[in-house]
Amino acid sequence: MEIYYKSMISEDIEVGVARAKAAIAGAEFAFDHDDLDELMYNVLSSWADFGSEELRLSRGKLNAYFIQVMHLGMMGYDLGNVPEWNIEFEDQRLHLFNNVDKWSYS
Repeated sequence: MEIYYKSMISEDIEVGVARAKAAIAGAEFAFDHDDLDELMYNVLSSWADFGSEELRLSRGKLNAYFIQVMHLGMMGYDLGNVPEWNIEFEDQRLHLFNNVDKWSYS
């Protein structure tokens, strides 16, 4: 499966990340994998000038890029051979937003 994102404005990204964090804490926000894909792409794009609407990654590659860039601080034009990091359930993927702060993507 290949996915791509639709560009969001920074306020929408901020709201999306806040909702993801609230959902981790137990708030009743429903996220499906497509919602998380779009939010992840936009967080990466706004923070690391990552990708475009034409960029296509598998969901596993998107997770791996998100982990590398947002959590490990690895950034660059070539992240090397990025593995697939498949996460089966949406609530598990939400935890990838746990340590994402506004400074990360503004």
